[in-house]
Amino acid sequence: MTKIKKATLWKNILLGICLTLAAAAILMIAFDAVTKTDGTVYKGYDITFCCIQWESIPNLLNGDRNFVRIIFGFSFLNLLPYLFLILAVICCVGAIAYKKQGLVLSVLTMILFVTAGILFLYQAENLQPYTDGLRQYYAAEIEAGRLAEDFDVAAKIETYVEEQRALYELAWGPIVSAVCSFVAAVVALSSKIMWHVFARNEKV
Repeated sequence: MTKIKKATLWKNILLGICLTLAAAAILMIAFDAVTKTDGTVYKGYDITFCCIQWESIPNLLNGDRNFVRIIFGFSFLNLLPYLFLILAVICCVGAIAYKKQGLVLSVLTMILFVTAGILFLYQAENLQPYTDGLRQYYAAEIEAGRLAEDFDVAAKIETYVEEQRALYELAWGPIVSAVCSFVAAVVALSSKIMWHVFARNEKV
């Protein structure tokens, strides 16, 4: 086996490991992401896209009345690490298809993995509690004259969001995703180094 074949083999093996780690990090979206102080656990897709709960109010006359309560709304910041991982996967596939191993592509892949890992660790802070109902309530109160017209709705909503976010802490899912992303970043850079180790003395 020639050196260039060894270089390509090692490059592809390491990039394959990167792809596996990226897949594992993405799959964590289906597992525990945050835990509320009362012990309630929410999955990654709950805190990323939307989370609703069916609740029931007992009614002795007409039977129980069911209604939907929205816990979280869409959070672009919690979606962002998954988008970075997908871009990193595309870079890995491109690097595998490329005969050599470009420095720019390696560094870009590493940056994407590191950025995704950092964002995973901030998923609890990036929660988007549902606030539309509260906004409508304040608007109705102002319109009815029970609140002053200069009542600062935005500040009140911001305080509410901060208070809600303080009730949640990171669960094990995003931590696993972050670890996978950081390891994949190291492996992605190592693929460039290993390619040079085997290919630097190759004779064309």
